Amino acid sequence: MKSAATHGAIENIERELVLMQATLDQLEARTATLQGQWNGEARLAFGLAMNRAQTSLNTLRALAKSAASEARSSATALTDFDRRRSGVWQR
Repeated sequence: MKSAATHGAIENIERELVLMQATLDQLEARTATLQGQWNGEARLAFGLAMNRAQTSLNTLRALAKSAASEARSSATALTDFDRRRSGVWQR
Protein backbone atom coordinates (compact mmCIF):
# COMPACT_ATOMS: atom_id res chain seq x y z
CA MET A 1 0.00 0.00 0.00
CA LYS A 2 1.37 3.40 -0.96
CA SER A 3 2.07 5.90 1.78
CA ALA A 4 -0.65 8.29 0.57
CA ALA A 5 -3.18 5.46 0.51
CA THR A 6 -2.15 4.43 4.01
CA HIS A 7 -2.60 7.96 5.32
CA GLY A 8 -5.95 8.23 3.51
CA ALA A 9 -7.18 5.00 5.09
CA ILE A 10 -6.09 6.19 8.54
CA GLU A 11 -7.90 9.49 8.02
CA ASN A 12 -11.06 7.60 6.99
CA ILE A 13 -10.96 5.50 10.16
CA GLU A 14 -10.41 8.59 12.32
CA ARG A 15 -13.29 10.37 10.57
CA GLU A 16 -15.61 7.41 11.17
CA LEU A 17 -14.69 7.37 14.86
CA VAL A 18 -15.58 11.06 15.11
CA LEU A 19 -18.93 10.32 13.43
CA MET A 20 -19.60 7.46 15.86
CA GLN A 21 -18.93 9.75 18.82
CA ALA A 22 -21.20 12.42 17.33
CA THR A 23 -23.95 9.82 16.91
CA LEU A 24 -23.67 8.75 20.55
CA ASP A 25 -23.71 12.39 21.66
CA GLN A 26 -26.79 13.10 19.51
CA LEU A 27 -28.59 10.06 20.90
CA GLU A 28 -27.90 11.15 24.45
CA ALA A 29 -29.01 14.72 23.71
CA ARG A 30 -32.21 13.59 21.97
CA THR A 31 -33.18 11.29 24.80
CA ALA A 32 -32.38 13.74 27.61
CA THR A 33 -35.99 14.90 27.92
CA LEU A 34 -37.32 11.36 27.70
CA GLN A 35 -34.92 10.14 30.36
CA GLY A 36 -36.57 12.48 32.84
CA GLN A 37 -39.85 10.66 32.21
CA TRP A 38 -38.46 7.15 32.49
CA ASN A 39 -38.62 5.12 35.67
CA GLY A 40 -35.39 4.24 37.45
CA GLU A 41 -35.00 0.89 35.71
CA ALA A 42 -35.36 2.30 32.19
CA ARG A 43 -33.02 5.18 32.99
CA LEU A 44 -30.48 2.77 34.45
CA ALA A 45 -30.71 0.43 31.44
CA PHE A 46 -30.17 3.32 29.03
CA GLY A 47 -27.24 4.60 31.10
CA LEU A 48 -25.63 1.17 31.10
CA ALA A 49 -26.12 0.81 27.35
CA MET A 50 -24.59 4.24 26.74
CA ASN A 51 -21.65 3.39 29.00
CA ARG A 52 -21.06 0.13 27.10
CA ALA A 53 -21.24 1.95 23.78
CA GLN A 54 -18.82 4.64 24.97
CA THR A 55 -16.42 2.02 26.35
CA SER A 56 -16.53 0.15 23.04
CA LEU A 57 -15.87 3.35 21.12
CA ASN A 58 -12.96 4.21 23.42
CA THR A 59 -11.53 0.73 22.81
CA LEU A 60 -11.93 1.16 19.04
CA ARG A 61 -10.24 4.56 19.27
CA ALA A 62 -7.26 3.06 21.13
CA LEU A 63 -6.99 0.20 18.63
CA ALA A 64 -7.20 2.62 15.72
CA LYS A 65 -4.47 4.79 17.23
CA SER A 66 -2.18 1.77 17.64
CA ALA A 67 -2.96 0.47 14.15
CA ALA A 68 -2.39 3.92 12.65
CA SER A 69 1.00 4.16 14.32
CA GLU A 70 2.01 0.74 13.00
CA ALA A 71 0.68 1.52 9.52
CA ARG A 72 2.54 4.83 9.33
CA SER A 73 5.75 3.19 10.50
CA SER A 74 5.38 0.35 7.99
CA ALA A 75 4.53 2.72 5.13
CA THR A 76 7.60 4.82 5.91
CA ALA A 77 9.82 1.74 6.07
CA LEU A 78 8.47 0.44 2.76
CA THR A 79 8.90 3.83 1.08
CA ASP A 80 12.49 4.04 2.33
CA PHE A 81 13.20 0.51 1.14
CA ASP A 82 11.69 1.27 -2.27
CA ARG A 83 13.87 4.37 -2.64
CA ARG A 84 17.01 2.42 -1.75
CA ARG A 85 16.03 -0.40 -4.12
CA SER A 86 15.39 2.07 -6.91
CA GLY A 87 18.74 3.75 -6.30
CA VAL A 88 20.59 0.44 -6.53
CA TRP A 89 18.99 -0.44 -9.87
CA GLN A 90 19.82 2.96 -11.34
CA ARG A 91 23.56 2.52 -10.70
